Amino acid sequence: MADTLSAFQNNRVLSKTLHHISPNLTKPVFIISAPRSGSSYLYEIARKMQGVISFNRENSALWFRVFPYADASCASDYIGIKDCTPNRCASLKSLIATKAVFDRKRIDREVLIKNFVLRRSMRYMEKTISNCFHLDAIEKIFPDAIYIHLVRDGRDNISSMIEGWNTFVKVGIDLPTSTKIKHWAYAMPPGWQTQVEKPIEEICAWSWIEHNRYVLDKFTGKSNSGNYIRLYYEDLLSNPLKMLEKISTFADLPTSEQAFAYINSKKLSWSAISPPKRDKWKELNLEKIERISPKIEPMMKKLGYSGI
Repeated sequence: MADTLSAFQNNRVLSKTLHHISPNLTKPVFIISAPRSGSSYLYEIARKMQGVISFNRENSALWFRVFPYADASCASDYIGIKDCTPNRCASLKSLIATKAVFDRKRIDREVLIKNFVLRRSMRYMEKTISNCFHLDAIEKIFPDAIYIHLVRDGRDNISSMIEGWNTFVKVGIDLPTSTKIKHWAYAMPPGWQTQVEKPIEEICAWSWIEHNRYVLDKFTGKSNSGNYIRLYYEDLLSNPLKMLEKISTFADLPTSEQAFAYINSKKLSWSAISPPKRDKWKELNLEKIERISPKIEPMMKKLGYSGI
């Protein structure tokens, strides 16, 4: 095996070789949520569980590479079944596995040997916000995928989206000069172009609703709900250890000392703008959130929140 590894010292050669190999991705785990729902923190905990292969950040780049916006009739983050040609499905799987082999620009020999040479199954985990609009594609590419839907009180969630709008820029071109915003932030739900003339709180409220609506439309009332679980950001803040145990049971993944250590360290996630706090919207965006509260009330109720 050492001779084989020596022959692939050039990463480009190895990458091209692995790109033609279909990895054995079994029951991949997708954390799905609206932006600013606490999913980065949840992901940092969950990805440290035993046997998980994951990446440091969201996997948007690989999705863009396989499903470029240029191929869409109208640019958005939605990817449908018709977009999932056999070649694209195989390419996405191979790119995920190839990226897993190159850990911080070095070859992860353990992953290479176990998952490519010995063909053992890979328990892949991903947290990419735009996956709310990739659900049809994910189901096509990964039929045995399981989904963790993290939700957050819409008032705090939308307030955090407003707070982070200028930090997490998605699209900064081709917006009319008359718009109240100069760019689009976060993932782009279908129809996002119709919202750019509105105030920021209405834009964020619409986006929050759309992210969660796509998820609920996919899973509500489905008989095979054993592959879907809904978790709450508020529970994650109050008892992350209990949340870890719940994920472990649902995903059939053993917990780890690394996961416990991360929780106990009380670190903020890489995407945190300010420390988490319930009802922070009252301090930051009281008037804006009160204006959009009637619009988000139906979705709040669907997600299990009441008393808005």
